Amino acid sequence: MRALIAVLLRFLIRTVLRLLPVIVLVFPFVDLFSAFAAVAAWDWAAFAWLAFAALAGVLLLRRERAQLGLRLQSVMQVVRQRAGAGQASAKPLVRELLRAAGTFIAALLLIFPGLVSDLLAVAILIFAAFAAPKVVAPANDERFTPDGAIQGDYKVVDEPRAKLPREPL
Repeated sequence: MRALIAVLLRFLIRTVLRLLPVIVLVFPFVDLFSAFAAVAAWDWAAFAWLAFAALAGVLLLRRERAQLGLRLQSVMQVVRQRAGAGQASAKPLVRELLRAAGTFIAALLLIFPGLVSDLLAVAILIFAAFAAPKVVAPANDERFTPDGAIQGDYKVVDEPRAKLPREPL
């Protein structure tokens, strides 16, 4: 079954790569035509959909930009720990980078007005959610529980923070 999927995937990739220049040139026109047709047919509902999709794309882009560094840092920490245990593999890092790239492309497609690009963006987001890296802590690390939570100690400090003197500008 895996061999069949691999053959089909290779065929699909080759076909898309051959048709990529045509797709890149034709896609914006098809997408804008679908947007105009939807606005003509559904009036304000389609306009609201396009505005909501653009807002969702901007918010998704901002969230991805803010969280990417933290996620890559945590994945790198796990990769380093596995490398120290003799299980070196960069697969989690590559998966995280591909997931981030997919989310970035989906956000841009949501910002671009059109129904075809919105449907493609939703498909990419669903695929990225299922292809998200499964970061598993090393078995010998006692800080992690079986459900993935990190154990730790904390201390509550009730002292007021000292105010720093302000210097004139």
